[in-house]
Amino acid sequence: MDREDLSFLERIFSLPVNQIRQPILIVNQSKTRQLSSNIDFIRVINDANYGLSRSRNIALENASRKYVWILDDDVQVLPTAMTHILQAIYKHPNAAALTFKMQLPDGNPKRSYAAEEFEYRKTHLSHGPASIEIVLNVERLQTSGVHFNQRFGLGAQFPLGEEQVLFTDLLHAGEQARFIPEFIVQHDEVSSGIDPTSKKTIYARGAVAAHSNQIKAIFLNFKYVFFLWRKGYVKNWSKLIEAYWLFDHGVEDYATGFEGHRNLHLDL
Repeated sequence: MDREDLSFLERIFSLPVNQIRQPILIVNQSKTRQLSSNIDFIRVINDANYGLSRSRNIALENASRKYVWILDDDVQVLPTAMTHILQAIYKHPNAAALTFKMQLPDGNPKRSYAAEEFEYRKTHLSHGPASIEIVLNVERLQTSGVHFNQRFGLGAQFPLGEEQVLFTDLLHAGEQARFIPEFIVQHDEVSSGIDPTSKKTIYARGAVAAHSNQIKAIFLNFKYVFFLWRKGYVKNWSKLIEAYWLFDHGVEDYATGFEGHRNLHLDL
């Protein structure tokens, strides 16, 4: 987030800033602009460095409440959101993470969701939930030592997959995460969607796979290349081979902590 005033909050909460009563912590990442607040409910931390996972970890470290709902600056909180969130918290007080549903401006779901509530298993993590669908139990994260992996997310070596990696780490730590089939937030249909054929995406997918299971990542590499071919995203054999090696570089660089492949390719 790179802001110089608090006016963006009015769109998020559909209220004038001085009428917002929810406790808010803003991590403003900018090398040139300083954000400030004179409103008791709204705190600001200015950070001169960038990185999506970095900003989320700063927020978690400085949270003043037991639960944190991660929001972007281009969403709208639905009127019934807090009711659904509080009901879920009371029902599942030991869950480290609760996820909900996101809708488009026309009221339709952003994507396909399960019809029933469920507890997350590794099989649910082929793709992680969106950050704005997630409510985190700060105490459970502190107890387990789990946080956002700063090698993943926008501004990091691997520019996606941070939510999937977080949930994988939570499950490995024995923590519970649950999906609640209720809408809490609205997001425009037009967004910075992920291009499955981009070099950055393929490279990062390899790293996400390696984080979960480095041996299984070999199989997932072939699976992802087949997915690109089956969906018609890539039909040229040389491009499919390139995709295979990009995925493999992501696996290797995650495992070794090496950034050499990215440094050699300026488009990564």
